[in-house]
Amino acid sequence: AASVAIALDEANREGRFKRGDNVAFAGFGAGLTWASLVLKWY
Repeated sequence: AASVAIALDEANREGRFKRGDNVAFAGFGAGLTWASLVLKWY
């Protein structure tokens, strides 16, 4: 879903991440569709 990418871009532009942060995302769709991601910000 585009909402995860949009949220990532907005948070990055607002300076919410700093080097070495762990960032977690979760997305949910219709039915049983879901995904999650954890990454280290560099």
